[in-house]
Amino acid sequence: MLNPRYEAETAVADYIAEVSAELSILAYRNGLPMLAYVLDMARLEAESHTDKKKS
Repeated sequence: MLNPRYEAETAVADYIAEVSAELSILAYRNGLPMLAYVLDMARLEAESHTDKKKS
């Protein structure tokens, strides 16, 4: 059985990755390339936390 805190951290990181990806697309499509870039960096950081937790 996994630690509840571990499960919560992984779920939050997954959620942040999903939302930041969607926001990045929205920013890019509306002429906000720097904001899209920052949101992509947030997505990558969140994904790296979920990958580390799953290994």
